[in-house]
Amino acid sequence: MEFGLGFGRMDATTRAKDLRKMKRGATSLLLVAAVIFLCARWWEVNAGPVWIGYIRAMAEAGMVGGLADWFAVTALFRRPLGLPIPHTAIIPTKKDQIGEGLAGFVRQYFLTTETEARLGEQLSLLPLLQDWVPTTAYEAKELTAMLRSYLHATDGADIDGGDDPQVDRAAEAVSYCVRVMTMTRARSASA
Repeated sequence: MEFGLGFGRMDATTRAKDLRKMKRGATSLLLVAAVIFLCARWWEVNAGPVWIGYIRAMAEAGMVGGLADWFAVTALFRRPLGLPIPHTAIIPTKKDQIGEGLAGFVRQYFLTTETEARLGEQLSLLPLLQDWVPTTAYEAKELTAMLRSYLHATDGADIDGGDDPQVDRAAEAVSYCVRVMTMTRARSASA
């Protein structure tokens, strides 16, 4: 029997079942905290012992924390209770900005020439892949034709499509791969 957060080898049905189980558990704990709070408050008002105030305060803190966590997580992905509350549904409405920010971060801090050089030295896959880098004009022409066919098949773009940003990104990716492979080939030759 496998138990976890639904990552790894589990299939979608098992993950959905685990998610429902965790949601029921969290809701149950919130209800238990609410019942403890109500009972402690009733006992406190009706001449209960002094220490019952501590129990009430802990239950109240548990309820507030549980509701705050629920609202925060829900607000990231959708509008809580369907209400148009400002600054909610953040991820769906700003996914493009988040993606561009992450891409810029990766480009700035991980795709530098120093990083490319270290990557070329550390990865043992690169010597295996360097045979795929075009070394002749014919091979470069074939790679361009393959890229053109791929882009045309995926979204109708053509390699000579002008200002298409997808074509630019694809050409940038091919250029990056060729630079890394060329650096690896040069290092292998000098070693």
